[in-house]
Amino acid sequence: MNEALHGHTSFVVRTGRIFSLVYLATLTWLLFTPRPFAILSGSLGDSAEHIQATVSDHVLHAGAFLLLSLLLLTFFRRPTGGPRLCLSFAITGYAIVAEVAHNWIPMRSFQWSDLAANLAGILVGSLACQLLLSKLALFKSAGS
Repeated sequence: MNEALHGHTSFVVRTGRIFSLVYLATLTWLLFTPRPFAILSGSLGDSAEHIQATVSDHVLHAGAFLLLSLLLLTFFRRPTGGPRLCLSFAITGYAIVAEVAHNWIPMRSFQWSDLAANLAGILVGSLACQLLLSKLALFKSAGS
């Protein structure tokens, strides 16, 4: 029975890691493309660019990095559940580099508010991951 559970868990972890890497690649493309919504045609593309130019843009930034943090910190943690501080710093570095790089990407610009939203998303995602994993550990220990 325990082997079956371990097999299921390793499948979930592998699938989560693949999804995390696909999400990271997609986010990287969105962050480093001059006009990422230009591939959408017509009113859908216009709506996407309008959303990007509003306050909602900051919500998108925070949400994108919250999800990135949750995924990476959940599926790329040590088997012992050890500290994820190095990975949190790596995600933070990625967010800073991505925003600073906007200085050199055509039709993009560096904005402190976008960087703040990225960092807020990382912080909330990291805290949520810690909370979820500690609740999961409590659930597992109560079931044994």
